[in-house]
Amino acid sequence: MNALLIYILELNVYLTLFALTFLILYKNEPFHRFNRGLILSSVLLSALLPLLSFGKAGKVVLTTIALDPVLINAKIDVAHTPMGTNLPSFFSAIYFLGFGISMIVFIIKANSLRKLLKGSKQEKNDGISQCIDSVLKSPASFFNTIIWSEDVDTASRGYIEDHELVHIREKHSIDLLILRFFEAICWFNPFIYFMRQSLEATHEFRADEVVARKHGDTKMYSKVLLSQAMDIKPNVLVHQFSKSNLLKRRIMMLNTQSQNRFSYTRYFVLIPILAAALILNACTDEQTETPLPLEESTQSQKTEGSDIYSMVNEMPEYPGGQSAMMTFLGENIVYPESCKDEGIEGTVYVSFVIDSEGKVVDIQVVRSPDDRLSANASEVVGKMPNWTPGKHDGKPVKVQYSLPIKYQLD
Repeated sequence: MNALLIYILELNVYLTLFALTFLILYKNEPFHRFNRGLILSSVLLSALLPLLSFGKAGKVVLTTIALDPVLINAKIDVAHTPMGTNLPSFFSAIYFLGFGISMIVFIIKANSLRKLLKGSKQEKNDGISQCIDSVLKSPASFFNTIIWSEDVDTASRGYIEDHELVHIREKHSIDLLILRFFEAICWFNPFIYFMRQSLEATHEFRADEVVARKHGDTKMYSKVLLSQAMDIKPNVLVHQFSKSNLLKRRIMMLNTQSQNRFSYTRYFVLIPILAAALILNACTDEQTETPLPLEESTQSQKTEGSDIYSMVNEMPEYPGGQSAMMTFLGENIVYPESCKDEGIEGTVYVSFVIDSEGKVVDIQVVRSPDDRLSANASEVVGKMPNWTPGKHDGKPVKVQYSLPIKYQLD
Protein backbone atom coordinates (compact mmCIF):
# COMPACT_ATOMS: atom_id res chain seq x y z
CA MET A 1 0.00 0.00 0.00
CA ASN A 2 2.91 2.35 0.74
CA ALA A 3 4.16 1.83 -2.82
CA LEU A 4 0.77 2.88 -4.21
CA LEU A 5 0.71 6.03 -2.09
CA ILE A 6 4.22 6.92 -3.22
CA TYR A 7 3.21 6.38 -6.86
CA ILE A 8 0.15 8.63 -6.46
CA LEU A 9 2.28 11.29 -4.77
CA GLU A 10 4.91 11.22 -7.54
CA LEU A 11 2.21 11.32 -10.22
CA ASN A 12 0.79 14.47 -8.68
CA VAL A 13 4.21 16.10 -8.31
CA TYR A 14 4.83 15.69 -12.06
CA LEU A 15 1.28 16.75 -12.87
CA THR A 16 1.69 19.94 -10.83
CA LEU A 17 5.00 20.71 -12.58
CA PHE A 18 3.47 20.32 -16.05
CA ALA A 19 0.28 22.19 -15.11
CA LEU A 20 2.24 25.18 -13.79
CA THR A 21 4.28 25.21 -17.00
CA PHE A 22 1.13 25.25 -19.11
CA LEU A 23 -0.52 27.90 -16.92
CA ILE A 24 2.45 30.27 -17.06
CA LEU A 25 3.57 29.81 -20.66
CA TYR A 26 0.90 28.34 -22.92
CA LYS A 27 -2.59 28.97 -21.56
CA ASN A 28 -3.31 31.85 -23.97
CA GLU A 29 -1.35 30.59 -26.98
CA PRO A 30 -3.50 30.20 -30.13
CA PHE A 31 -1.95 26.88 -31.22
CA HIS A 32 -4.91 24.82 -30.07
CA ARG A 33 -4.11 21.42 -31.54
CA PHE A 34 -0.61 21.62 -30.11
CA ASN A 35 -1.98 22.68 -26.72
CA ARG A 36 -4.42 19.79 -26.78
CA GLY A 37 -1.58 17.34 -27.33
CA LEU A 38 0.49 19.09 -24.68
CA ILE A 39 -2.20 18.73 -22.01
CA LEU A 40 -2.92 15.09 -22.80
CA SER A 41 0.76 14.13 -22.98
CA SER A 42 1.43 15.99 -19.71
CA VAL A 43 -1.19 13.95 -17.88
CA LEU A 44 -0.12 10.64 -19.42
CA LEU A 45 3.57 11.38 -18.87
CA SER A 46 2.84 12.22 -15.24
CA ALA A 47 1.39 8.74 -14.85
CA LEU A 48 4.25 7.07 -16.73
CA LEU A 49 7.30 8.77 -15.21
CA PRO A 50 6.98 7.19 -11.72
CA LEU A 51 6.99 3.77 -13.40
CA LEU A 52 10.19 4.33 -15.39
CA SER A 53 13.52 2.89 -14.34
CA PHE A 54 16.83 4.17 -15.66
CA GLY A 55 18.86 1.06 -15.12
CA LYS A 56 22.17 1.56 -13.38
CA ALA A 57 21.54 5.26 -12.81
CA GLY A 58 19.69 4.49 -9.60
CA LYS A 59 21.64 1.45 -8.40
CA VAL A 60 24.11 1.03 -5.61
CA VAL A 61 26.47 -1.71 -6.71
CA LEU A 62 27.88 -3.82 -3.90
CA THR A 63 30.78 -6.06 -4.86
CA THR A 64 30.44 -8.04 -1.64
CA ILE A 65 28.95 -11.49 -1.20
CA ALA A 66 25.19 -11.38 -0.66
CA LEU A 67 23.79 -13.55 2.09
CA ASP A 68 20.23 -14.80 1.86
CA PRO A 69 17.74 -12.11 2.90
CA VAL A 70 16.23 -12.21 6.36
CA LEU A 71 12.50 -11.49 6.62
CA ILE A 72 11.32 -9.82 9.83
CA ASN A 73 7.54 -9.93 9.79
CA ALA A 74 5.29 -7.91 12.11
CA LYS A 75 1.57 -8.49 12.45
CA ILE A 76 -0.49 -5.46 13.39
CA ASP A 77 -3.86 -5.73 15.06
CA VAL A 78 -5.73 -2.96 13.25
CA ALA A 79 -8.43 -2.85 15.91
CA HIS A 80 -5.84 -1.84 18.50
CA THR A 81 -3.79 0.51 16.31
CA PRO A 82 -4.54 4.20 16.93
CA MET A 83 -5.80 5.78 13.71
CA GLY A 84 -3.62 8.80 14.21
CA THR A 85 -0.37 6.83 14.41
CA ASN A 86 -0.70 4.50 11.41
CA LEU A 87 -0.29 7.27 8.86
CA PRO A 88 -0.10 5.17 5.66
CA SER A 89 -3.34 3.38 6.53
CA PHE A 90 -5.01 6.66 7.44
CA PHE A 91 -3.97 8.37 4.21
CA SER A 92 -4.94 5.30 2.19
CA ALA A 93 -8.43 5.35 3.69
CA ILE A 94 -8.84 9.07 2.96
CA TYR A 95 -7.50 8.71 -0.58
CA PHE A 96 -9.73 5.80 -1.55
CA LEU A 97 -12.73 7.52 0.01
CA GLY A 98 -12.15 10.55 -2.23
CA PHE A 99 -11.50 8.31 -5.25
CA GLY A 100 -14.72 6.41 -4.60
CA ILE A 101 -16.78 9.60 -4.29
CA SER A 102 -15.28 10.96 -7.52
CA MET A 103 -16.14 7.77 -9.40
CA ILE A 104 -19.69 7.74 -8.02
CA VAL A 105 -20.23 11.35 -9.16
CA PHE A 106 -18.85 10.46 -12.59
CA ILE A 107 -21.14 7.42 -12.90
CA ILE A 108 -24.19 9.44 -11.84
CA LYS A 109 -23.55 12.13 -14.45
CA ALA A 110 -22.76 9.54 -17.13
CA ASN A 111 -26.06 7.82 -16.35
CA SER A 112 -27.83 11.19 -16.58
CA LEU A 113 -26.36 11.69 -20.06
CA ARG A 114 -27.42 8.16 -21.06
CA LYS A 115 -31.00 8.87 -19.99
CA LEU A 116 -30.95 12.19 -21.84
CA LEU A 117 -29.86 10.53 -25.08
CA LYS A 118 -32.25 7.65 -24.64
CA GLY A 119 -35.23 9.93 -24.08
CA SER A 120 -34.50 12.28 -26.98
CA LYS A 121 -35.84 12.19 -30.52
CA GLN A 122 -33.01 11.05 -32.77
CA GLU A 123 -32.25 11.22 -36.47
CA LYS A 124 -29.13 9.82 -38.10
CA ASN A 125 -27.42 11.40 -41.10
CA ASP A 126 -23.97 10.46 -42.48
CA GLY A 127 -23.13 8.60 -39.28
CA ILE A 128 -24.01 11.60 -37.07
CA SER A 129 -26.96 11.31 -34.69
CA GLN A 130 -29.09 14.43 -34.22
CA CYS A 131 -31.07 14.65 -30.96
CA ILE A 132 -33.52 17.31 -29.80
CA ASP A 133 -33.95 17.83 -26.07
CA SER A 134 -35.66 20.55 -24.04
CA VAL A 135 -33.36 20.12 -21.01
CA LEU A 136 -30.26 21.67 -22.57
CA LYS A 137 -30.34 25.43 -23.08
CA SER A 138 -27.40 25.28 -25.49
CA PRO A 139 -26.52 22.69 -28.16
CA ALA A 140 -23.92 20.08 -27.21
CA SER A 141 -22.12 17.04 -28.60
CA PHE A 142 -20.87 13.70 -27.32
CA PHE A 143 -18.90 11.36 -29.59
CA ASN A 144 -21.02 11.06 -32.80
CA THR A 145 -24.13 12.70 -31.38
CA ILE A 146 -25.21 16.34 -31.57
CA ILE A 147 -27.83 17.34 -29.01
CA TRP A 148 -29.92 20.33 -30.05
CA SER A 149 -31.96 22.55 -27.78
CA GLU A 150 -35.47 23.31 -29.02
CA ASP A 151 -35.03 27.06 -29.43
CA VAL A 152 -32.02 27.27 -31.80
CA ASP A 153 -32.73 29.83 -34.51
CA THR A 154 -32.15 29.03 -38.18
CA ALA A 155 -29.49 31.71 -38.66
CA SER A 156 -27.30 30.24 -35.93
CA ARG A 157 -27.81 26.58 -36.79
CA GLY A 158 -25.11 26.36 -39.50
CA TYR A 159 -22.45 27.88 -37.25
CA ILE A 160 -23.39 25.64 -34.32
CA GLU A 161 -23.47 22.45 -36.37
CA ASP A 162 -20.06 23.14 -37.89
CA HIS A 163 -18.71 23.82 -34.40
CA GLU A 164 -20.01 20.55 -32.96
CA LEU A 165 -18.79 18.60 -35.99
CA VAL A 166 -15.23 19.70 -35.16
CA HIS A 167 -15.60 18.12 -31.71
CA ILE A 168 -16.89 14.93 -33.32
CA ARG A 169 -14.27 14.67 -36.07
CA GLU A 170 -11.34 15.34 -33.74
CA LYS A 171 -12.60 12.90 -31.05
CA HIS A 172 -12.65 15.47 -28.26
CA SER A 173 -14.98 13.30 -26.16
CA ILE A 174 -12.17 10.76 -25.68
CA ASP A 175 -10.01 13.52 -24.22
CA LEU A 176 -12.68 14.38 -21.67
CA LEU A 177 -13.04 10.76 -20.57
CA ILE A 178 -9.26 10.50 -20.04
CA LEU A 179 -9.16 13.71 -17.99
CA ARG A 180 -12.20 12.68 -15.95
CA PHE A 181 -10.49 9.40 -15.09
CA PHE A 182 -7.35 11.20 -13.93
CA GLU A 183 -9.54 13.69 -12.09
CA ALA A 184 -10.81 10.79 -9.99
CA ILE A 185 -7.27 9.51 -9.38
CA CYS A 186 -5.90 12.96 -8.47
CA TRP A 187 -9.07 14.28 -6.83
CA PHE A 188 -7.11 16.12 -4.10
CA ASN A 189 -4.90 18.02 -6.56
CA PRO A 190 -6.44 21.31 -7.76
CA PHE A 191 -4.19 21.31 -10.83
CA ILE A 192 -5.97 18.32 -12.38
CA TYR A 193 -9.18 20.39 -12.46
CA PHE A 194 -7.25 23.23 -14.07
CA MET A 195 -5.90 20.84 -16.72
CA ARG A 196 -9.37 19.51 -17.48
CA GLN A 197 -10.82 23.01 -17.79
CA SER A 198 -7.88 24.04 -19.97
CA LEU A 199 -8.47 21.05 -22.23
CA GLU A 200 -12.17 21.90 -22.55
CA ALA A 201 -11.23 25.49 -23.40
CA THR A 202 -8.71 24.27 -25.99
CA HIS A 203 -11.44 22.15 -27.59
CA GLU A 204 -13.72 25.17 -27.86
CA PHE A 205 -10.94 27.42 -29.20
CA ARG A 206 -10.10 24.84 -31.85
CA ALA A 207 -13.73 24.45 -32.95
CA ASP A 208 -14.19 28.24 -33.03
CA GLU A 209 -11.04 28.58 -35.12
CA VAL A 210 -12.30 26.12 -37.75
CA VAL A 211 -15.79 27.66 -37.92
CA ALA A 212 -14.48 31.25 -38.17
CA ARG A 213 -12.11 30.23 -40.95
CA LYS A 214 -14.87 28.40 -42.85
CA HIS A 215 -17.47 31.19 -42.64
CA GLY A 216 -15.00 34.09 -42.78
CA ASP A 217 -17.10 36.28 -40.48
CA THR A 218 -15.67 36.53 -36.97
CA LYS A 219 -18.08 39.27 -35.86
CA MET A 220 -21.16 37.30 -36.86
CA TYR A 221 -19.85 34.19 -35.18
CA SER A 222 -19.19 36.20 -31.99
CA LYS A 223 -22.84 37.31 -32.04
CA VAL A 224 -23.92 33.66 -32.31
CA LEU A 225 -21.80 32.85 -29.24
CA LEU A 226 -23.40 35.69 -27.30
CA SER A 227 -26.92 34.65 -28.28
CA GLN A 228 -26.35 31.15 -26.92
CA ALA A 229 -24.69 32.18 -23.67
CA MET A 230 -27.73 32.33 -21.37
CA ASP A 231 -29.38 29.77 -19.06
CA ILE A 232 -26.88 26.94 -19.48
CA LYS A 233 -27.05 23.68 -17.51
CA PRO A 234 -23.68 21.98 -18.10
CA ASN A 235 -23.24 18.21 -18.31
CA VAL A 236 -20.04 16.52 -17.23
CA LEU A 237 -19.27 14.79 -20.52
CA VAL A 238 -20.70 16.82 -23.38
CA HIS A 239 -19.20 19.75 -25.31
CA GLN A 240 -21.73 22.54 -25.00
CA PHE A 241 -21.66 25.12 -27.75
CA SER A 242 -21.74 28.10 -25.42
CA LYS A 243 -20.35 28.27 -21.88
CA SER A 244 -20.79 31.62 -20.18
CA ASN A 245 -17.62 31.33 -18.05
CA LEU A 246 -15.55 30.77 -21.19
CA LEU A 247 -17.33 33.17 -23.53
CA LYS A 248 -15.02 36.17 -23.08
CA ARG A 249 -11.88 34.12 -23.72
CA ARG A 250 -13.41 32.48 -26.80
CA ILE A 251 -14.22 35.82 -28.40
CA MET A 252 -10.79 37.22 -27.50
CA MET A 253 -9.13 34.08 -28.93
CA LEU A 254 -11.03 34.49 -32.22
CA ASN A 255 -9.37 37.89 -32.67
CA THR A 256 -5.97 36.62 -31.49
CA GLN A 257 -5.98 33.91 -34.16
CA SER A 258 -6.07 36.40 -37.01
CA GLN A 259 -3.19 38.45 -35.62
CA ASN A 260 -0.78 35.49 -35.55
CA ARG A 261 1.71 37.35 -33.34
CA PHE A 262 3.06 34.27 -31.61
CA SER A 263 5.43 31.57 -32.76
CA TYR A 264 6.17 28.01 -31.83
CA THR A 265 9.59 28.95 -30.42
CA ARG A 266 8.17 29.32 -26.92
CA TYR A 267 7.42 25.61 -26.88
CA PHE A 268 11.14 24.84 -26.89
CA VAL A 269 11.01 25.73 -23.18
CA LEU A 270 9.42 22.30 -22.78
CA ILE A 271 12.80 20.66 -23.38
CA PRO A 272 14.42 21.80 -20.09
CA ILE A 273 11.10 21.23 -18.27
CA LEU A 274 11.02 17.62 -19.46
CA ALA A 275 14.71 17.24 -18.59
CA ALA A 276 13.97 18.49 -15.07
CA ALA A 277 11.18 15.93 -14.73
CA LEU A 278 13.50 13.13 -15.85
CA ILE A 279 16.18 14.26 -13.40
CA LEU A 280 13.59 14.36 -10.63
CA ASN A 281 12.51 10.84 -11.57
CA ALA A 282 16.10 9.60 -11.48
CA CYS A 283 16.63 11.17 -8.06
CA THR A 284 13.45 9.68 -6.59
CA ASP A 285 13.80 6.31 -8.32
CA GLU A 286 13.99 3.60 -5.71
CA GLN A 287 17.54 2.42 -5.52
CA THR A 288 18.15 -1.28 -5.90
CA GLU A 289 21.21 -3.06 -4.66
CA THR A 290 22.95 -5.63 -6.80
CA PRO A 291 25.21 -7.61 -4.50
CA LEU A 292 27.42 -10.31 -5.96
CA PRO A 293 25.77 -13.75 -5.55
CA LEU A 294 28.03 -16.39 -4.05
CA GLU A 295 27.59 -18.86 -6.89
CA GLU A 296 28.60 -16.32 -9.56
CA SER A 297 32.19 -15.93 -8.34
CA THR A 298 34.76 -18.73 -8.38
CA GLN A 299 38.05 -16.98 -7.68
CA SER A 300 39.55 -14.76 -5.00
CA GLN A 301 38.72 -11.07 -5.27
CA LYS A 302 40.22 -8.30 -3.18
CA THR A 303 38.76 -4.85 -2.62
CA GLU A 304 41.08 -2.31 -4.23
CA GLY A 305 43.16 -0.29 -1.79
CA SER A 306 42.44 -2.49 1.26
CA ASP A 307 43.20 -5.87 2.79
CA ILE A 308 39.54 -6.92 2.63
CA TYR A 309 38.41 -9.62 0.24
CA SER A 310 34.99 -10.00 -1.36
CA MET A 311 35.69 -13.62 -2.31
CA VAL A 312 38.27 -16.17 -1.16
CA ASN A 313 38.91 -19.86 -1.75
CA GLU A 314 37.72 -20.77 1.73
CA MET A 315 34.82 -18.55 2.73
CA PRO A 316 34.05 -17.71 6.37
CA GLU A 317 31.43 -19.90 8.00
CA TYR A 318 28.88 -19.10 10.69
CA PRO A 319 28.81 -21.64 13.55
CA GLY A 320 26.31 -24.26 12.43
CA GLY A 321 26.03 -22.88 8.88
CA GLN A 322 23.85 -20.27 7.26
CA SER A 323 20.59 -21.80 8.48
CA ALA A 324 21.82 -21.39 12.07
CA MET A 325 22.67 -17.75 11.32
CA MET A 326 19.16 -17.15 9.95
CA THR A 327 17.69 -18.69 13.09
CA PHE A 328 19.85 -16.43 15.28
CA LEU A 329 18.86 -13.30 13.39
CA GLY A 330 15.18 -14.24 13.27
CA GLU A 331 15.09 -14.82 17.02
CA ASN A 332 16.99 -11.69 17.98
CA ILE A 333 15.74 -9.00 15.59
CA VAL A 334 12.59 -7.39 16.97
CA TYR A 335 10.49 -5.05 14.82
CA PRO A 336 10.65 -1.58 16.48
CA GLU A 337 7.23 -0.72 17.88
CA SER A 338 7.43 2.90 16.76
CA CYS A 339 8.05 1.79 13.17
CA LYS A 340 5.10 -0.59 13.33
CA ASP A 341 2.84 2.15 14.64
CA GLU A 342 3.88 4.50 11.81
CA GLY A 343 3.62 1.82 9.12
CA ILE A 344 7.33 1.97 8.22
CA GLU A 345 8.69 -1.04 6.38
CA GLY A 346 11.42 -1.87 3.88
CA THR A 347 14.81 -3.54 3.49
CA VAL A 348 17.93 -2.63 5.47
CA TYR A 349 21.17 -3.55 3.70
CA VAL A 350 23.92 -4.18 6.23
CA SER A 351 27.55 -4.53 5.21
CA PHE A 352 30.01 -6.16 7.62
CA VAL A 353 33.45 -7.76 7.65
CA ILE A 354 34.52 -11.10 9.12
CA ASP A 355 38.11 -10.42 10.19
CA SER A 356 41.00 -12.84 10.30
CA GLU A 357 39.94 -13.96 13.79
CA GLY A 358 36.34 -14.57 12.76
CA LYS A 359 34.94 -11.49 14.54
CA VAL A 360 32.14 -9.38 13.05
CA VAL A 361 33.57 -5.88 12.51
CA ASP A 362 33.08 -2.73 10.38
CA ILE A 363 29.27 -2.92 10.45
CA GLN A 364 27.73 -0.33 8.12
CA VAL A 365 24.22 0.29 6.84
CA VAL A 366 24.39 0.79 3.07
CA ARG A 367 20.73 1.68 2.65
CA SER A 368 17.69 1.78 4.89
CA PRO A 369 14.15 3.21 4.91
CA ASP A 370 14.49 4.48 8.49
CA ASP A 371 17.25 5.14 11.04
CA ARG A 372 15.44 3.13 13.71
CA LEU A 373 15.44 0.04 11.51
CA SER A 374 19.14 0.68 10.76
CA ALA A 375 20.02 0.79 14.44
CA ASN A 376 17.95 -2.32 15.15
CA ALA A 377 19.59 -4.36 12.39
CA SER A 378 23.14 -3.17 13.14
CA GLU A 379 22.80 -3.99 16.85
CA VAL A 380 21.78 -7.60 16.24
CA VAL A 381 24.38 -8.18 13.49
CA GLY A 382 27.03 -6.97 15.95
CA LYS A 383 25.93 -9.62 18.46
CA MET A 384 26.60 -12.54 16.11
CA PRO A 385 29.12 -15.05 17.52
CA ASN A 386 32.54 -15.45 15.96
CA TRP A 387 32.68 -17.12 12.58
CA THR A 388 35.28 -19.51 11.25
CA PRO A 389 37.48 -17.02 9.35
CA GLY A 390 37.94 -17.19 5.62
CA LYS A 391 41.30 -18.17 4.12
CA HIS A 392 43.29 -17.10 1.10
CA ASP A 393 46.26 -19.28 0.15
CA GLY A 394 45.87 -21.01 3.50
CA LYS A 395 46.07 -17.78 5.54
CA PRO A 396 43.12 -16.20 7.47
CA VAL A 397 41.94 -12.96 5.82
CA LYS A 398 39.17 -10.39 6.13
CA VAL A 399 36.05 -11.00 4.04
CA GLN A 400 33.18 -8.59 3.49
CA TYR A 401 29.51 -9.56 3.34
CA SER A 402 26.19 -7.87 2.56
CA LEU A 403 23.10 -8.91 4.49
CA PRO A 404 19.59 -7.74 3.43
CA ILE A 405 17.11 -7.64 6.33
CA LYS A 406 13.56 -7.04 5.20
CA TYR A 407 11.09 -5.54 7.67
CA GLN A 408 7.57 -6.26 6.51
CA LEU A 409 4.16 -5.43 7.98
CA ASP A 410 1.13 -7.68 7.53
